[in-house]
Amino acid sequence: MGSIKLAFSTYIDPNCPICDDGFNGTAFWITEKLDYVFNTIYFIEFFIKAITMGLVVDKNCYLSVGWNKLDFIIVVSSANEMLLAGDEGGELEIL
Repeated sequence: MGSIKLAFSTYIDPNCPICDDGFNGTAFWITEKLDYVFNTIYFIEFFIKAITMGLVVDKNCYLSVGWNKLDFIIVVSSANEMLLAGDEGGELEIL
């Protein structure tokens, strides 16, 4: 679902000079809300797995599996992007 949303939002330009504000404005708003929904679902999944498996303490912990490391990086990156969404040109934007 997230990949479909990403492909769809790639071709939406909210600042299109020849488009009316109808479809592009609404579609852009919907894709932004879907970002929050998917990121929340992924964060909840991470949180449940980290609680049940342990984060780094045991040899069978969450971060001992390669795919979970990738998921962790993605969740942290998306949380960083969501937190910095309102920071226009700030110093933390490069993270």
